[in-house]
Amino acid sequence: MIPRSNDFELEIVRPTKTELLTVAWVEVEGLGGSFTVGPEHSPLVTVLKPGSQISYSSLEGQITHTEVTSGIFSIGTGRAWLWELFGDHMRDEAALMEEAGLEVITRREFGAGDSIRLVVGQKRRMMREAYDTGASSARCGARRETK
Repeated sequence: MIPRSNDFELEIVRPTKTELLTVAWVEVEGLGGSFTVGPEHSPLVTVLKPGSQISYSSLEGQITHTEVTSGIFSIGTGRAWLWELFGDHMRDEAALMEEAGLEVITRREFGAGDSIRLVVGQKRRMMREAYDTGASSARCGARRETK
């Protein structure tokens, strides 16, 4: 007889980061409704309901809820995966840059069918000013000037 495990790994893959967690269970909301999976669950793949959340429990019993814009959830032997979809990666450069902490200063599309895209970003202005001047954290909270 194979011993049963009380935990499994949950890998959350997002466009800008990946997390690998050890969990006791995961609750997801698929297009057909909510369900909970544990370490010995049968393999499955489902599309997550857009705008839903997943919940999972650490081995210590701490429950975490996280929002998912859209994505796919899969579970196999000893590991579950959540792949969060971010939309059209070919056209979402600006959103990806902003999520990474950059300020988009120019975004242009040109060429036949707008097939060429130019997105220019820089560190957020307050972050740059604080870094450049060595300002205190109080200054970092100052209002941003507009031109």
